[in-house]
Amino acid sequence: MFSDMYLAWSARHPLWAAWEHTLELSLAQLPSLVTERPQPYVPSTFFRDQLTAFQLWLELGECESTFL
Repeated sequence: MFSDMYLAWSARHPLWAAWEHTLELSLAQLPSLVTERPQPYVPSTFFRDQLTAFQLWLELGECESTFL
């Protein structure tokens, strides 16, 4: 038994651009982290930002559905 479901092509989904940007910001810190006097690492806000966006989407989705 197997599943033969269609999955939408998602290679150009906007979330990939957000993830790439976050990865670039994190990697850009590497040179300053491996010097004789390393600078403090600045954590990424990617996941917090995505959860906030999802929360807003849920809240606005509820508002929009009441107008239908």
